[in-house]
Amino acid sequence: MIFLISPIIECVPLDRSRFDLSHPAKEDENNAMAWNKCIANAKAQYNHQIIRQQNLDLLSTYGKDTWLETNKNIIAMGNQLDTEIEAAKKKIQELNQYRRHKQKRAASRLNQHEAQSKDYLMRNALLETELHRLDHEIKRTRRF
Repeated sequence: MIFLISPIIECVPLDRSRFDLSHPAKEDENNAMAWNKCIANAKAQYNHQIIRQQNLDLLSTYGKDTWLETNKNIIAMGNQLDTEIEAAKKKIQELNQYRRHKQKRAASRLNQHEAQSKDYLMRNALLETELHRLDHEIKRTRRF
């Protein structure tokens, strides 16, 4: 028999065969070891049921409070993690702003150095041109 909890999820009934107390087979009815084995199984089942009942009693007595306390602890941990995440995000944002500021300063300095080096290259080119012109003029004046 299958029980439906919802249209999607099927609930299969529990297998209770492990709780059955069996007796020895017909051919072993006069065998003391077979009966001892069945008795040991019955005692184990009984002790198991006692422990289950004790656990259920403890759960009904303390379970609700334990669950509530656990839920409170989980919520507190979640809030603490949220706070830590926000702090980490804030640190990351501050670090990114610091880096962006440093990069902008470096970019302006690089642009300034680039402009300066272009200016120096132009001056050098002008000086070379002037040097060649003067060199040429000196050679021409020496010929005369």
